[in-house]
Amino acid sequence: MNNLNVEQCKNLDELCEMLNDYSEKYPSDTESQELLLENNVDLCGLPTFGGKDPKCTMEIFSWDESRAMIPNTCAGPAYEIVDRTEDFGA
Repeated sequence: MNNLNVEQCKNLDELCEMLNDYSEKYPSDTESQELLLENNVDLCGLPTFGGKDPKCTMEIFSWDESRAMIPNTCAGPAYEIVDRTEDFGA
């Protein structure tokens, strides 16, 4: 596991871009299961970039002082960055 070097990301934007690029290249319906994102990086162990730990990280994969990276439940990239609010790690 961890074929993606997520530790090299300097900030939340770089991390989100890396994961989205990979997810676009190897979508969840790819034929080779070993290429799936979740088989190449520990999604529960992604780096964080400052700020207090959220009280609940159920839908939060990474964060910085003012924002959180969450799964995108609409069409588009796999992950999105949102402002930290009561619902997202404030």
